[in-house]
Amino acid sequence: MADYRKSSPRLQGEYGPVAEYDRRVNAGVLRDDQHQRTIIESLQDLHDMLANYNPPTVQEPTIESLQPKKSFFAAIFGSQKMQSSLELPSDLPKGLYMYGDVGSGKTMMMDLFYDTLPGNIKRATRIHFHNFMQEVHRDLHKVKMQYGTDIDAIPFVAAHIAKRSSVLCFDEFQCTDVADAMILRRLVESLMHHGTVIVTTSNRHPTELYKNGVQRESFVPCINLLQRQLRVLNLDSPTDYRKIPRPPSGVYHYPLNKAASTHISHWFKYLGDFEKDPPHPAECHVWGRPIQVPQASGKAAHFDFDELIGRATGAADYIELMRNYDAFIVSNVPQMDHRSRDRARRFITFIDAVYESHAKLPYL
Repeated sequence: MADYRKSSPRLQGEYGPVAEYDRRVNAGVLRDDQHQRTIIESLQDLHDMLANYNPPTVQEPTIESLQPKKSFFAAIFGSQKMQSSLELPSDLPKGLYMYGDVGSGKTMMMDLFYDTLPGNIKRATRIHFHNFMQEVHRDLHKVKMQYGTDIDAIPFVAAHIAKRSSVLCFDEFQCTDVADAMILRRLVESLMHHGTVIVTTSNRHPTELYKNGVQRESFVPCINLLQRQLRVLNLDSPTDYRKIPRPPSGVYHYPLNKAASTHISHWFKYLGDFEKDPPHPAECHVWGRPIQVPQASGKAAHFDFDELIGRATGAADYIELMRNYDAFIVSNVPQMDHRSRDRARRFITFIDAVYESHAKLPYL
């Protein structure tokens, strides 16, 4: 089973989010922003609650309790029982759900919160939500292969996660997959039942999650749970810190002409390793499914927009690409409007993955 501990080292000592924000502002690392200070006060409130929180001991369910019921009445009524709500600890602190557009400071806020967790919180995990769900699906599959496909694997996997994470921090919570939608409510509720405090960022308000998705009615209970058990905070501010002027990096070129092609070729040669590894087609794999890379050299991959985004690719594909390459050159990025929402959404998901992995992205 995956260990889910994707966390980076935390600061030593007892820092609170407010004090750490002041320190970074005074050091010139961050700009002082009144709207952000208001949000950070909510981070501080949760920090103070966690400082006095004693997570309960996680009781793992027995395999026998997760086996399908054999009696006639259980066969009729068992499925209803499985969907009933679990009791949550009375002292479970409310988590946080921080949402906002690109540039609203989500990553910085999560950095502040996670880096200053109180010392009594010994088991904390920070992980990108896409990576987390990949590991969840992998573990659900392993449990079913080991104990039988009829077993109710969600409580077993949730207990495994909770034993390692009394605080669980997600970057970029979203639901775009029906497979995720079908399990998320029970997974999140099971984690809370075991005393896990959830803190997450997202591009969307909870009510906008999985909007117009297949069988969305099955996901609505998860939305309701998030709104009940997490404090929802809007991070959008008049200031977009990614739009603050900085020296031109030369990684974007317009219009699409001969000069643009030359420009992108130079970037590919610069980021790749043409001498030791000349450009060549390559292949990655996700769950046994191949992802074609048209041109690769060293740790750089070159795609045409349609080859990367035009196909029905998704977050799992992009995350696997990030594991294999640290630079991506994307050619022929088109202008997109409301008629190309799917491609725009996939492109945003790709850019999020690039940003989280700190990869390079020249494009034209």
